[in-house]
Amino acid sequence: MLSKLLVGKNIDWFLTFFLGIILGLLALDSYGSPQTVQKFLSVSASQLLIPAILMQLLFRRLLNARYIPLAKYGVMGLALVLSVIIIGLSFYGANKHPNAVYTLTHLNLSQLTNILVLAGLSLLIDQTLSWWRKHWAVVLIIAPLVIFLLFYCVSLWPLNFFKEIVKEDHLVENLQFWVLFLGFVSQIPVLIQHFRTKKYHRLVFSSIMMFGFALVAGDEISWGQRLLGFETGESLQEINRQGETTFHNLYLFEWLVIYAYTSLSFMGVLLGFSVWLYSRLRSWQLLSPLALLIGFFIFPLIFFAQQLRVMWGVWHSWSEVAELSLYSGLVLWIVLFEHWPKLQKFLPTSLKKY
Repeated sequence: MLSKLLVGKNIDWFLTFFLGIILGLLALDSYGSPQTVQKFLSVSASQLLIPAILMQLLFRRLLNARYIPLAKYGVMGLALVLSVIIIGLSFYGANKHPNAVYTLTHLNLSQLTNILVLAGLSLLIDQTLSWWRKHWAVVLIIAPLVIFLLFYCVSLWPLNFFKEIVKEDHLVENLQFWVLFLGFVSQIPVLIQHFRTKKYHRLVFSSIMMFGFALVAGDEISWGQRLLGFETGESLQEINRQGETTFHNLYLFEWLVIYAYTSLSFMGVLLGFSVWLYSRLRSWQLLSPLALLIGFFIFPLIFFAQQLRVMWGVWHSWSEVAELSLYSGLVLWIVLFEHWPKLQKFLPTSLKKY
């Protein structure tokens, strides 16, 4: 029965209906009580966000499902309206008492932001391959600005909401792990290809990057210590700032971390702008992608360079966001480098001269 329904245009209607249901559930928790859905489904609406995104990716990839035109324009309008509301209310409540926004509007900004994230990602998932070929570079250029603005609005919310999501083993750190893990996974087929084509210099480079992504990803989650529940040895606790099984928190190395972050960010910005300015560098496949990724390195450079002036500044709340931006830039750089000859064909005409 289900197989007969999920064919042709029916799959588009099914996916549109599915998105409407998820948006509706998020909306229920966005006004008044933020636990309305929890009472009926035993899970909060926000917990449905990632499964909803994965479901869309699955339907788009396997069944080529797309939203009906009316729904697509509706979601686009919703995203624009929510952007204005979230930014406006975030600035309004920044210097007010913690419940100022809720008292005035009965709106929950965190749930509205979930709707905005779902709407924005849904629109990107819905785009055709031809659209991505035309606009992929522009998306990469503006993505850091959009993400930074989103985090900045969240930092203005009351009740230390921002500090909660940047804590150890919370949203931002988990995103760091998944970005690095995807970077690790992306190198597996690349290694196989370089081995088959006997490009051993590329094989060595990819192996080093793959090992680096794996090492940093594992260290960011303390090698699964909090998940698996194993204890840290007493000798290691004495020399580790967090008392966990990590390398970057060892007193011997942690002061070097901020210098490494600053140096990598500086190199990303310097080389990226150099590619934009000097035509000879555009033929260097390794450097060319950095011209599109400058935004991912600018914020970390500004932040970490400033933190060098402040003792222990590396542990500031924004450092986790800066690390996420830096990791994203590095992973995207390696992924684009490995596929640059193919991707370069689809650069917009306005960017090819750069």
